[in-house]
Amino acid sequence: MVFIIILNWLIFYFLHSFLADTQIKEKTRKLTGLSKRQYRLIYTIFSTIHFFILLLIYILLPKEKALTLPYSNLIFVVSLIVGLLILGSSFKNISVKEFSGLKEGKNKGHLIKSGIYKYIRHPIYTGTLLIIFGWLYSSFNIYSLSIVIVSILYLPIGIWLEERKLIREFGMEYIIYKGRVGGILPKLKSRN
Repeated sequence: MVFIIILNWLIFYFLHSFLADTQIKEKTRKLTGLSKRQYRLIYTIFSTIHFFILLLIYILLPKEKALTLPYSNLIFVVSLIVGLLILGSSFKNISVKEFSGLKEGKNKGHLIKSGIYKYIRHPIYTGTLLIIFGWLYSSFNIYSLSIVIVSILYLPIGIWLEERKLIREFGMEYIIYKGRVGGILPKLKSRN
């Protein structure tokens, strides 16, 4: 069963990146006649449904905690709250409606470097990772561990693909931003 869980999450992450690829989006849009907003909306709906199906599969699996870690509920609640705060702050400069495809984007052609984006380039990944780690800590079993491992292994790939797209879109502005601002954690300032 662990293999099936891992395979399903690998498929989810592959489709997430594949369908977000600029060339795939353009080819699909030309083939179907969809606008950018319509494609984004369908992509978001598909990804959300796929994610909740995987979550439901996990919930329905018979499982036992492999071990109970100290303060597991507290750590989960704290990581959930901090993760949600980071996710929420990432949407202060990005409209949820634009992100989901419900509304045409007004920030197109504009690199967002304010708010939480002053400190980290990928706050959505950061918030999600905090929630995932808290969840793993509170419900430590072979299935949750395998999902977290696959997610952590996907993270650098997802970031690399996203940043490749951002460099194509923003060029040197993004490269300079990337050099100054940390990816999922803030960069520590050197004292030199």
